[in-house]
Amino acid sequence: MSLCENSFRSGFTFVSAVIIVAVLSLSIWAGLILTDIILKSSMIEDTREEMETISEGLREFYRDCDQFVKDTNNVTVDFADLEIRPSTTRFEGSASLQSYRRSQWSGPYIQDKYDDNGYTRDAWNTAYRYNYTAGSTSCTLRSCGPDRTCGNSDDITITVSAEEIYQEKIRKVKEELAYINAKKEELESRYINAGRTWPPAGFGIEDLFDTYGCDTTGLVAWWKMDEASWDGTSGEVVDSAGSNDGTAYGGATTVSGGKIGRCGNFDGSSHQYVLSTTSLSIFSEYTLEQWTKGELDNQISQNIYGVGWNGKIALRHASGGTNPLTGILIRNAADSGYYSVQTSTDHLDGEWHFLVATVNRNVSPIQVRVYLDGKLETSGTISDHYSGSLPVVIAAWSTGYGYFTGYVDEVRIWNRALTSDDVFLEYLRGTYLVDWAYRYDEWQMEYQWDSTNDEFYSCGRDRVAGTSDDIYQTE
Repeated sequence: MSLCENSFRSGFTFVSAVIIVAVLSLSIWAGLILTDIILKSSMIEDTREEMETISEGLREFYRDCDQFVKDTNNVTVDFADLEIRPSTTRFEGSASLQSYRRSQWSGPYIQDKYDDNGYTRDAWNTAYRYNYTAGSTSCTLRSCGPDRTCGNSDDITITVSAEEIYQEKIRKVKEELAYINAKKEELESRYINAGRTWPPAGFGIEDLFDTYGCDTTGLVAWWKMDEASWDGTSGEVVDSAGSNDGTAYGGATTVSGGKIGRCGNFDGSSHQYVLSTTSLSIFSEYTLEQWTKGELDNQISQNIYGVGWNGKIALRHASGGTNPLTGILIRNAADSGYYSVQTSTDHLDGEWHFLVATVNRNVSPIQVRVYLDGKLETSGTISDHYSGSLPVVIAAWSTGYGYFTGYVDEVRIWNRALTSDDVFLEYLRGTYLVDWAYRYDEWQMEYQWDSTNDEFYSCGRDRVAGTSDDIYQTE
């Protein structure tokens, strides 16, 4: 082998070694860079995940307590409120509001399963920055990022918004207010129809949970007509106050949409009516009442009647001819003729109306009063009165005459003459609000009555009436 060849081989080996070392160094450097990138990316991802967990905890805290955790520039203190029920002073507002908000806390909203830093530090062991202004519906959560210095481009920032939560509460409150105010209007219309002052003294949300009605002393018969159906079975129309159950004839049955619950549906052309299975005495004092919904157009030429004693006494709805009649027809003592106390008021108009007649035979002359929708419509006196005991018929004058077409509900007979105030309370009787959830808003405050605007409203999240937080249905 020549000296030249040996030199070439030796030189090649040296160059190769240098190249290999350079490549290895570059690979190691690249590996370190890649490892750093991967590690940094992993730390960023871990930090973002933890920040999302904290953000969700903050939102749930707001959902329950109507505020974010208090900001004291110390997340170790502030975020502890997400794990352990805070003291009252950690909440905003008056003492009563602070106490209320504390009572709504239902955490823990986050739990440090590794028990290391309580979600207070990021992956670079730097404390999170938390910023919240009392009363705001948003807050910010920030990590200073890989360089551990806040305010630079590598910061990781999340804005936590509870505006959607707050607006959803407002939406629910307005929905409830719409329902509450509709029930208020129903009660108000009855006051106005009866000629009574609206609103009554001290009116408030509790009045919509009242079922009203007068003292039931003397109530001897009450047909609610809430049965699922009738089919002619004896005693199927239940008397809820006495033993005067009735039987439906001619195919009469019940339907939904009554004044209270279901109601009786009667077709006069098919001779439909209800007759009690027992007789009831005609008392020295009595009251007949019922809710009625009928059309006048197809009944004006008929003698039609409501509740009464079969063929002797009945509430009157209309009479032959061109004028509607509202009142009561009473057989005389000699059983040879009738007395009538009535008015030409039209109440068969496709709407529900409350018809009542009271008779007091204990005075002379006998006093008779007729009420329509809680208001005295007419009154009169008669000199004598039929006596006896007869079955009660509903939606007809008798089993063979004077049939009514329409709907009848809440039929009652009393053995006393109700006073005008009694009649008014009976007119108010019904269900307005039943579910007690409607008494309180999203912040567990009773809905308030605004007499100036004639509507109910919510005090809002500050739970104080007359502030900018107040919520009205129509705003």
